[in-house]
Amino acid sequence: MNADVALAEARLKEAEQLRENMFIRAPFDGTVISKDAEVGESILPGGMGEASGRGSAVTIADLENLEVDCDVKEDYINRVQSDQQAEVAVDAVPGKRYRGLVRKVIPMGDRARATIKVKVKIIDVDPKLFPDMSCTVYFLPESKESDLADDASRTFCPSDAIASTDPTLIVADEPTGDLDAKSGSEILELMRRLNEEFEKTIIMVTHDPNAAARAKRIVYLEKGVLVSEVRSQNFSKGVSA
Repeated sequence: MNADVALAEARLKEAEQLRENMFIRAPFDGTVISKDAEVGESILPGGMGEASGRGSAVTIADLENLEVDCDVKEDYINRVQSDQQAEVAVDAVPGKRYRGLVRKVIPMGDRARATIKVKVKIIDVDPKLFPDMSCTVYFLPESKESDLADDASRTFCPSDAIASTDPTLIVADEPTGDLDAKSGSEILELMRRLNEEFEKTIIMVTHDPNAAARAKRIVYLEKGVLVSEVRSQNFSKGVSA
């Protein structure tokens, strides 16, 4: 009699476990980003699945906690340390730098590529970011705590775009294209000063009517053909758009 009871309890536990295996529970809160199995396929819990099955039903990601896996050359790894401030430029979100923090420097090098893997946590995640996006990480030097708290936007440009000479003619191609309104106004004000105070001739190509309105001469082109031209009365040496 006791043996029959034990057998029945064992079969009950087996049935409960089989029923439990039919439920899918995520190990953390996240968003489903891919469906890995179709209706009718077999799923092996905790494994890679059988020959005709899958190891998972869906793939989820925690979009509130994103980080970047980047490779740093061995020559520069001594400049990177844990909890260091960084900025992340995402190719799909031009004109914006996300705040980052070095979470971990992996203590293992890649001999073939001469790099060290570094994980950078993105602090100000927004809905524009998704997994597997291409981006560039800029590691910032140590700063004072008050400097780190300053979240004011800044304008960046490639170092090879800075002229070391004193040109008389400046050509600007969409100078306000990827900038916010405040930064765009600052660039236009700088161009005005270069023209009026330093007598620089500026040729600006733009689709921004506000930027064009500051020019002393406006030339309208359509498919490479001159269609109209407007000059101000006080035009001499100035900005052309």
